[in-house]
Amino acid sequence: VELLSAVEVANTLNIDTGIVLQGSEDAYITFTGASGKTLFDVTTNEQVTLKNVYGEAVNGRIMVLNASSPHVTFENCEFYAKERGISFTQNGIPENASLILDGTKIFCTQNVPKDGDFSKEAAIGDVRGISVFDVKNSEIVLRNNSELSGFGYSINVAGTGTNGGSAIVDNSGLVITIEDSLIRGWTSLNVWGSFAKYNIIDSYILGINNSTGEWDSFSAITFNGDIYDQFDGMHAYNNELYIKDSTITNYQKEGTLTTSGKIVLEELLRIDNGITKLTFGGM
Repeated sequence: VELLSAVEVANTLNIDTGIVLQGSEDAYITFTGASGKTLFDVTTNEQVTLKNVYGEAVNGRIMVLNASSPHVTFENCEFYAKERGISFTQNGIPENASLILDGTKIFCTQNVPKDGDFSKEAAIGDVRGISVFDVKNSEIVLRNNSELSGFGYSINVAGTGTNGGSAIVDNSGLVITIEDSLIRGWTSLNVWGSFAKYNIIDSYILGINNSTGEWDSFSAITFNGDIYDQFDGMHAYNNELYIKDSTITNYQKEGTLTTSGKIVLEELLRIDNGITKLTFGGM
């Protein structure tokens, strides 16, 4: 399917079969659906590929994955979203899924205008670039100069499952790889899940925090332990993090303080509790 000209869309486009959607900068898609609505809803397990597709969700989201084993690839695409980018929103636990961003950039405009400086501003709060929920035995890859910028939680890994009475989300077999790519946001990896592997290779990770909120200190990479007692003790456990030939850094406006005068932190790496294997590679 080829997009031939710019189009404005008010309703969600359902993708229920395998497809290659070919676009161009001239065939810009503007999605005007309300907050919480999404441009694309993928309900098939067949391969879905978007090539050179450009667009914007003015109020809502770019894509939800509602299949049991979705396979979606973005090649040389560019999107702007007021809310979330791509979300696993299925019922049940998807397995053997793949989500590939290849030369693809997704920006969040909730706190940064399209022509704003994404190296110094980002959303604060639950605004997700890629939302991974109850996913197992699957791969998520950013490669070839892909980018997530402006989001609060650039990649968020969570779920509903528990194990042995403790709040452990089982993401066994999930591998997330960020290679030759750029992530800028309040946090790049916001991990609540367990038993997964995370690779950061030849990439640049920037944590941005200009908040003055009393509880808004964060980290560029975060393995959570429910330190604020919000989620019944849910915590990341027994994950692996591999970092090679990459930069992990942060940005804050000078003198950023809370209203009571406390310092707001943006750390580089925070591991709250549980077991996380950390490996550094490269020169």
